Formats: sequence, structure tokens, C-alpha cells
Amino acid sequence: MSPIGQRPSQLLNQVTIDRCAAWTRIKFAPTLQVRQETLLHKRSRQNLSSEESSELDAIQELNTICDFLNHQMLYQRHSGLR
Repeated sequence: MSPIGQRPSQLLNQVTIDRCAAWTRIKFAPTLQVRQETLLHKRSRQNLSSEESSELDAIQELNTICDFLNHQMLYQRHSGLR
């Protein structure tokens, strides 16, 4: 389990980059994706512990950061900015 007060930066080792000639995408490693889904499912049924809640908050914040960066890369690619 992760420590209480976990930060998104502590999860960066579970982020991968997919790249090909047409696109680049930042995404979660499969284990982090599964962990997020597990915690979300558990939260829908019962209260999470403080540790689990902190972990889920960090995962969701990292997901928001990844989404933002992916949108920026897509925008730059389509607008011709580099």
C-alpha cells in the first residue's frame, strides 16, 4: 500500500509513453490503470481508508496531468506548432 499523503510525482514510474510517427501519448502502465479502477469500484461500494483515498487522489491528479499534456501535444501536432 502507498503512504498517506501520496503525491502524483510518486507515481511517475508507472506512466509510459507510446509513440509512433503520427502521435505521442502519455498513459498509465496497466498496473496503475487496474489500481485506479479497483479503488473507484471500491469507493462506489464503501468508504475508502485514508491511505486508499490519498492514493486515489494522487492517481486521479496524475491522470488529469496526463490528459492535459496529451491534449497539448495533440493541439500542437494539429496546429503545426512545435
